[in-house]
Amino acid sequence: MSLVGKEIIEFSAQASQNGEFITVTDENINCPDIVQAFNIMTVLNLNITHTMIEGGMYQGKVKAKGILSVPTVKDQEEFTSGRASIEQLVEKLDGPFDAEAFADKGVYDVLIIGGGPAGNSAAIYATRKGLKTGLLAETFGGQVIETVGIENMIGTLYTEGTKLMDQVEEYTKSYDVDIIKSQLATGIEKKELIEVTLANGAVLKSKTAILALGAKWRNINIPGEEEFRNKGVTYCSHFDGPLFEEKNIAVIGGGNSGLEAALDLAGITKHVTVLEFLPELKSDQVLQERAAKTDNLTILKNVATKKFWVKIM
Repeated sequence: MSLVGKEIIEFSAQASQNGEFITVTDENINCPDIVQAFNIMTVLNLNITHTMIEGGMYQGKVKAKGILSVPTVKDQEEFTSGRASIEQLVEKLDGPFDAEAFADKGVYDVLIIGGGPAGNSAAIYATRKGLKTGLLAETFGGQVIETVGIENMIGTLYTEGTKLMDQVEEYTKSYDVDIIKSQLATGIEKKELIEVTLANGAVLKSKTAILALGAKWRNINIPGEEEFRNKGVTYCSHFDGPLFEEKNIAVIGGGNSGLEAALDLAGITKHVTVLEFLPELKSDQVLQERAAKTDNLTILKNVATKKFWVKIM
């Protein structure tokens, strides 16, 4: 049983905030999730209205609003930008779940922290052994859901991140796993039992904890990065690439993620420059070979990015 169903519907229906929301989207894989979440809320709550703008068709409106990242949701100001689940949107609208919502969880035999492939695998195997199992995930699916093309999974020639994790979630839900989404663990302590504290103050107790924390996009922590986040500095080519059509852009990092992004963007933008601080690229040879054959892609090695800034022409 997930915390999503009944509680989320009640939150959506009872959210007190009036909202006239505008969602700017494109063909990005995450946009339908955002749009559908707001559409659900408008059906359940007459205080909320929602308008969707297809950024690819109405670029003038997008530029007028100063939007350089999709999906972006605005009310009076920017409400949210990037991937968000209906649980996260409802929490932003009406505040987090009260700690009392977790009071009846009891004691788990195993509590897995992390909702990516490893966390789900652990939950499935634990449940199959007859253990009372909980899975706690701030973002269900982990970094995999930010990946469009997956070509290196044995037994599958090609799949997409969201499709794969939708299948994983459906499979995990076929077992008696207590899935707790959109909740951040802020502390873990070993007492008589293991106690995991959530951001809302709730405490989950378990005999055993498995940390399946996965990976996240990394900041490079240089001047201008926070200032220009989603205003030219972005972390996912699949989301925001179409907004930079026919522009010269740079991709920082020459690993697999960096070269995959650069190759995707080369088909959209005017020119892509990859900046790698090491003497050699860290990416797979097959990606390096593709990059070498791409006319509008340049790779610079032994270069360190020091600052983001805007040059006013």
